[in-house]
Amino acid sequence: AGAVNSRNKGVFGALSGVRKNEAKKIRYNTKTGQRFKGSNAFTGRLNRVGRGLAGGPSNGFGLGARGKVFDDENGAISSGEMMKTDRWKGAMYKDDVMRALTYSNENEAETALRARGMSGAALSSALISAKRIGYGRSSQIAAGQQLATNKTGYENSADAMETVERIAGGNGVLGDSLRENIKFTSKQVGRNDMGALRARNAGETRQAWNANMTSAGFENIDTFSLGREHAQSYKNMADAHAEQYAEAVRAYVAPGGQTTMNRESVIAARTNIEETIKNASSATGTNAAEAFGLADTIGGADEEIRRVDSAPMTDASGTPLLNPDGSARMFSPILGEQLPLPVQGAVQGQIGTGGMARSMDENMRRIRDRE
Repeated sequence: AGAVNSRNKGVFGALSGVRKNEAKKIRYNTKTGQRFKGSNAFTGRLNRVGRGLAGGPSNGFGLGARGKVFDDENGAISSGEMMKTDRWKGAMYKDDVMRALTYSNENEAETALRARGMSGAALSSALISAKRIGYGRSSQIAAGQQLATNKTGYENSADAMETVERIAGGNGVLGDSLRENIKFTSKQVGRNDMGALRARNAGETRQAWNANMTSAGFENIDTFSLGREHAQSYKNMADAHAEQYAEAVRAYVAPGGQTTMNRESVIAARTNIEETIKNASSATGTNAAEAFGLADTIGGADEEIRRVDSAPMTDASGTPLLNPDGSARMFSPILGEQLPLPVQGAVQGQIGTGGMARSMDENMRRIRDRE
């Protein structure tokens, strides 16, 4: 037996190495929740049990508060190792594959991707790649981070935050960690629209929540950087500011809505839009078109505001003041003075007296028309 073993040492040694590597792989997959590659909730539960057993008695076998903390910490640590694998590197820039991996199993991933309009070969390819990497806790965490790195992985702030909440599954520590990672990464890649993620406040609609988070992400961003923001990010910012302004105007023009608080909300939202338009001077292509589109948003809201609170202007003797075309010159606490037609494009009112509105100058109008 000794002679045979010696003669065939290379063969036996190779087999021993294979067994050791396979055992190591099984231990790793069990620990990271990827031991079973099935696509349903049952295999998902088996994987959770495997992760718990890997934790041992000191970590509560994955049970209770201690076990949950271990499970989440282990998933976060293992996600870093997963990102180094060849399987991961081959699919990391494919948004659909990464989004699929943010779900617990293949069935959930397929349902979600179909809901986003995917089908046919594109859907099959994404699911095959995701299955090759393996569903599990570590995959979810790693994919959630990678989507932010890819620039185009998340649609907007709400999409990113909802993904964080799904992956965290109620674990506040993990959720906070993943959210901060996405916020930091997004700012680095030109997606400031996701730079201020937070939980939704009670009673806050998804639309308002997304607009508020998106707008907050652009605070203190210099004009040069803003003008060269990623196209999706810039569009989200423009949409968020338009939504905030529309909401503020709706509250103001509602019966009895002409209060100081509502007036201040309109002015604050109006200022955001004006800043976005001003920054069009350093924007190019699609970003410039988005900025100029906001001018039309302002124009439409002006009529609603004038309808509820504009009053005719008079001189010291009480005589109505008229524009050159014979129309009455009006004044609005928000819009300021309605200027005579020949000087349209100047500031309508002064900051400090209530007037905040500005019309685009003629040059910006020409640029918009060319776009």
